[in-house]
Amino acid sequence: MRQKRDDLGAQTRLMLYCLLNDMGDEALEIHDRLRKEVKAYDPAEHLEGRDHVDFLFLIAELYELRNRPIEAANTYEELLRSGNGNGSMRNKFYYKELQFRLRNLYFRTLPGQSAPREAIRYYRRGLKMGLPKKEKAFAHKKIAECYFQCGKVDQARQTLDIALRLMPNLKGIKKITRNLSEAGSNDPN
Repeated sequence: MRQKRDDLGAQTRLMLYCLLNDMGDEALEIHDRLRKEVKAYDPAEHLEGRDHVDFLFLIAELYELRNRPIEAANTYEELLRSGNGNGSMRNKFYYKELQFRLRNLYFRTLPGQSAPREAIRYYRRGLKMGLPKKEKAFAHKKIAECYFQCGKVDQARQTLDIALRLMPNLKGIKKITRNLSEAGSNDPN
């Protein structure tokens, strides 16, 4: 299989073999090369059912371990989408694990590595996951803090109001509440 660089099926099966046999760096090297060289590379065309699901999960996990969180999040989302069409992913034992990993990426890892404007995008992507009220409120509070850091005081207030409607006794709001009360309204425009 290593000799068949132009055979996408063979290369995809080789990546799965590498992933399953603790050769993650080789799998990522092949995966990155194929994504650059083949415009519409889709492992689903070369792997069936469970193998495809395992492949995506292991690639995403490897991206996380190699500190490539954007690629990890995109791959976890692809995995969720691939299983949601027929409902099968919800029955898989690791559906909750996927949600947990995406929450960590969107609410902790990616915002921690990003400027406030970009962090808002990650929080909003996390909000699309169908979260419990408490987690939605936390995300809205974090978005409000980012808006405040960007100087968008009115948007920060509106977003904090959403958080408090979801969770009236939300913890950790003293600082943002104090900052907003001291700021008045000074949004540009």
